Amino acid sequence: MCISLVVFPGLVMPVAFFLPSMYYIWSGRLVNKRFLLLSLAPLLLAFIPACLQGAIIYGCMLGFSVIQKIYIDKEHPGLSVLLPSAFLVMIFMIYLGIRAYMLSKGPLFVMNQWVHQVMDQVAGVYEHMLTKDQLMEFRINRPTMEHRIVMLMPVLVTLMISLVAWFNLIIVSNVKQGLGLRNWRSPEWLVYAFIAAGVMTLVPSRPVSIVGVNAIGLLLIVYFFQGMAIIAFYLYLNRWRLFIKVIIYVLIFTQVYIMFIVAGLGLFDTWFDFRTRISNRRKGDTA
Repeated sequence: MCISLVVFPGLVMPVAFFLPSMYYIWSGRLVNKRFLLLSLAPLLLAFIPACLQGAIIYGCMLGFSVIQKIYIDKEHPGLSVLLPSAFLVMIFMIYLGIRAYMLSKGPLFVMNQWVHQVMDQVAGVYEHMLTKDQLMEFRINRPTMEHRIVMLMPVLVTLMISLVAWFNLIIVSNVKQGLGLRNWRSPEWLVYAFIAAGVMTLVPSRPVSIVGVNAIGLLLIVYFFQGMAIIAFYLYLNRWRLFIKVIIYVLIFTQVYIMFIVAGLGLFDTWFDFRTRISNRRKGDTA
């Protein structure tokens, strides 16, 4: 699979998102150093020009996998999501900077270019799906949509990467005991950062307000994971069946407004400590 990712990155990319969990599971069967050397072998294909892009993608995912494994072994679930995600976001920012330098343009120009290309593809699909009135409305609103996506790109990129990290952590938690994902909570001081970010959105300066909006988005990602931990704790304590859990998780990840509710649950857990309340209520019911 690793060689396939290097040679055919476009075809294998969906499977590559699960490389970190596969790396963790497979590395347990060999000595870590030996397995790491074997994992580095596909990077030799980078000397073939046609495989260079795939080798770069594989190298980034391998670095992500190694970092996540280190902190899973140390039983730090929060850091096992935060640090590998920060690694890939940093790589993205470096690539963005290099791309902007090559074009002699600013990073915003490059992001605008990317978003415009994606929206061109979306428009091509919509031409065969929407009515003339709906298509006209899309074309009218498209500039505003593109502008908002560009302004929120740091949050969107971080969200996608952190979800990959979280999904892989969930998979690994079925193999490694003691991670305590259901009991995970974010540091309480993040609430003050959230309040500060909210204040920044009210500042008349556009750059400051944009930073504030992105900061709120980043913190909501953290609180979303805390909210998911609360839900997992509740489902585990009440021993709900697997198929019901699957339905609940599918609903959460397919409905944006439910994701915001889950993030709100994580935020207010700072004050209400829902898991303690759930445990106490459970003890009261069984008494």
